[in-house]
Amino acid sequence: MRSVRPTLLAVTLAAALVSGACAGPGRPAARPSPWWAAYQKPGALQTAVFRGALGSAADRCVAVGHHRSVRSGGFLAGPFGVDEQGFTADYQQGVRPLGVKIYWLPLHVDHMSMLTVQATPAGGPTLTRTYTLVGAEGRFVFYSTGVPIREPGTWKLLASAGQNKGCFIVSFLAPPQ
Repeated sequence: MRSVRPTLLAVTLAAALVSGACAGPGRPAARPSPWWAAYQKPGALQTAVFRGALGSAADRCVAVGHHRSVRSGGFLAGPFGVDEQGFTADYQQGVRPLGVKIYWLPLHVDHMSMLTVQATPAGGPTLTRTYTLVGAEGRFVFYSTGVPIREPGTWKLLASAGQNKGCFIVSFLAPPQ
């Protein structure tokens, strides 16, 4: 009787393996709903917040000026005016900024793919950072970032996440001496 049990176990395991292999690939598991799905469902378009926004629906570089929020392609980003004032105030107080906080609202909400931001100062090297921190407010979801802009000047910010792309030209100036 002792030799029958190991043989029975081996036959049962072999049958289970062969049966699973013959059935073909299983149905892929559904992705779990992220915490922020209560604010905006994956696959949604966040068109309401984009209506009437300054900037461009086209995927092209947009000069930000002193505006709070600006659209470029698939992103509405900001608060540029606030960041500009904070950057200048830091310099006036003799503090060298570590970066600026920027929110990026994507038009197309997927599962909030990783956001890549390339920050390039005029005539300088490009700094590339990736972000996954997601926030939500009201009916919208967004990426929350700290972009490492440490030097005054005009910067080109290229952002991409999933099918969303945007380009922003923004100036962070030191106060006049």
